[in-house]
Amino acid sequence: MTAAAVPVLAGKVVVVTGAGRGIGRAIALLAAREGASVVVADVGGPVDQRETSAGPATEVVEQIEADGGIATACVEDVSTSAGAARVVATALTTYGRLDAMVCCAGILDHGQVHEITEQQWTDVINVHLGGHFACTSEASRAMIASGISGRIVHFSSAAALKAPKIQPAYAAAKAGIMALTSSSAKALAEHAITVNCILPGASTRMTDKVWADQPGRVDVAGLSMRSEDSAGTWRDPANVAPFVIHLLRDEAATITGAAFAVVGHQVTTVLPATYGASIVAEQQWTLEALSARVPGLLADTDSAESPWPPPIDR
Repeated sequence: MTAAAVPVLAGKVVVVTGAGRGIGRAIALLAAREGASVVVADVGGPVDQRETSAGPATEVVEQIEADGGIATACVEDVSTSAGAARVVATALTTYGRLDAMVCCAGILDHGQVHEITEQQWTDVINVHLGGHFACTSEASRAMIASGISGRIVHFSSAAALKAPKIQPAYAAAKAGIMALTSSSAKALAEHAITVNCILPGASTRMTDKVWADQPGRVDVAGLSMRSEDSAGTWRDPANVAPFVIHLLRDEAATITGAAFAVVGHQVTTVLPATYGASIVAEQQWTLEALSARVPGLLADTDSAESPWPPPIDR
């Protein structure tokens, strides 16, 4: 008889923000199945509003417990350091430690840069980029204080690469998260804490809103599948969870500062932006020389966007 495999996260304590629905929920469920005690953090509001409900987080905890796992709900706003600190405190007071922080919480609002309000901009930036900073800062402090070789996983988006015209705040926040990942990984390496970033491809409440708000948009890659129809398909949020859990396990200790597109059953590395063509003068540029040379510089520059999703063999 073959011995049962030991769960890869046995004895670990994992916080997942935005865990009430979608990708965060799938990660929380799989983390619990792999032996982790999970803090299911979610404010439970609509995807485009700042309302609060304990329902989604509580429902995920109930499912984990029904499956024999261990979890506790936490309804806190992680867009502030105070809220993130309370999420981390929930893990420490309930389970005595914190091994991993997975940052999935987010909201989405649409409008071109000349249309959105300052409040829309602030809300999206605060929840995404501010929330990633707050959770990373508070979690890493706790890990350093405890001497734990922790894991932090950030969530960016294809919007960081493609910058849709109706998502200036969301695209800016998601691009900022990628830079935050790189900076944090460098800073926390001496403490054996890894920080990595996921660009997911899955159908969620956010993608539902994107397509609902753009009725004339043409879908050439099957991205518009609604979340309620995605179970068992390449757009299922559950497809993202296994790679995240892999990053949390002990054997992933050498992976840090990296970004990965996780779409369907494929994982693709996302490389940093690099430089294009150059023009050089022998002395300070004159306006006349720039007028003559800049058009050629732009003509020699490959400005093609990275495709999304990455080329996938389904």
